[in-house]
Amino acid sequence: MYPFHMTVIAPSLGGSLALGVIGVLVLVVGGLLLMAIARRLRAQEKELASLRQSVGERRGGLDSVDQELRKLMTPDAAESVSALQIAHELRSPVSSMYQALDVVLQGYTAGSQEVQVEILSLVRDRAGAMLAMLNDLLYLGTLRQAEVGKKVLPVQLLDVLWKVVPEFRIKSTLRGVELELDVPDSLPLIGCTKDHATQLLSNLIDNAIKYTNPGGKVNVSFRAERGFVVGTVEDTGIGMAAEDLARVFDGFFRADNAKEIEPYGTGLGLSLVKRLVDLYDGQLELESELGKGTTFTFSFREFRGATDEGSTVTSGAVA
Repeated sequence: MYPFHMTVIAPSLGGSLALGVIGVLVLVVGGLLLMAIARRLRAQEKELASLRQSVGERRGGLDSVDQELRKLMTPDAAESVSALQIAHELRSPVSSMYQALDVVLQGYTAGSQEVQVEILSLVRDRAGAMLAMLNDLLYLGTLRQAEVGKKVLPVQLLDVLWKVVPEFRIKSTLRGVELELDVPDSLPLIGCTKDHATQLLSNLIDNAIKYTNPGGKVNVSFRAERGFVVGTVEDTGIGMAAEDLARVFDGFFRADNAKEIEPYGTGLGLSLVKRLVDLYDGQLELESELGKGTTFTFSFREFRGATDEGSTVTSGAVA
């Protein structure tokens, strides 16, 4: 019976040793895996910290340039040749930064996609705002040049309106704002250029939609009145405080309630509108009440052909 007893004990001992070895191997492999995971997590944390620092530096750079622009680019300075050159120089690197950050947002870089979207979206918004500011500065420069060699061409304001309306129909729908048009079938021509008339209408209508809360209305109307063409853009939006009305056409000025809706606006849109109207000897009036809405009314005298002082008419065609 003794040999039989030894035969039973031997496999039991061997099984225990095997299980022990396997257990040790599991612990070793598990430890190695945990170490590898820990190293990977530390590497990702380091990479993320580096990304945050890089983004912070870029945002700081944007803020610095933004402050310098607002400090140095007064409305008068914006019209100078040097300011125009600065705008051209800054536009290219800012545009490149904008495109590069957009690539990051598309997920082509390493690291945490969620965190990158959260952080870099802020930088992209600032870059977009700076691009808008530079575009406005460049446009102010072209207005200054237009004063030197001004061309006055026959423009049909209705044609310009029908050209920009589709874009603003989409914007008003997305904003939840009703866009109403109250215009006649025909109007006398005015003297300006089609590009400037487009910029004028676009700025006024875009502002009205942007600063009108969902459920509100924007109304655009034209009429002929005693030798003038009169246009009105009226909204039921946030309106302006009485103390802001005197500054609304100043370059870079933005009311506090406007900043709440659009934090990164340029503050140059209405300054452009005023200069466009003045360029062609028009009139611009503003009525606004805080919390109730704003009405802009502009008027230009009817185009009189070659008798308009300083006019340049080509082939008698409408511009």
